[in-house]
Amino acid sequence: MVDACVNMQPSRNARFAVSHNERTDLLKAGYLLPEQHRLGNILVDGSLSEDDVDAELARLSARMTGAAKARGSTPLMEAVLLLPKPPANGGDLDAYKQELQEMVQQFNARTQELLGFRALHSSIHLDEGYVDDAGQPQYNVHAHIVYDRTTTEGR
Repeated sequence: MVDACVNMQPSRNARFAVSHNERTDLLKAGYLLPEQHRLGNILVDGSLSEDDVDAELARLSARMTGAAKARGSTPLMEAVLLLPKPPANGGDLDAYKQELQEMVQQFNARTQELLGFRALHSSIHLDEGYVDDAGQPQYNVHAHIVYDRTTTEGR
């Protein structure tokens, strides 16, 4: 078992969330590591595309009912899940990436079991952090996850 920290917030702009997660719409973000230290991001198996998440948001919003619809609530929730850093000695990067993907899939399964939130899109970021004074990359490894938080009744 790995200690984890997660932050969840309502998400009203599915296109922006997925675009950020897949790095399709970033302009020279200052928090990205220099190119030579980036380990490549991971789109977790089963993730919907940007267009599909946007279409799902429209579908879910249209079927929302009750007070949530009246308040203008969003059916989507975005989570940022902190994950373990890469092995210090380089280690087996492929095994590390596979382990991260399995962690996110297990987290998503447990979130659905406990909260009823269905994961629509999950992306693991291995390109953020900073280079320390010794020239070593310090990674901010995390996953962005977009959830459908509605019940089968649209609440």
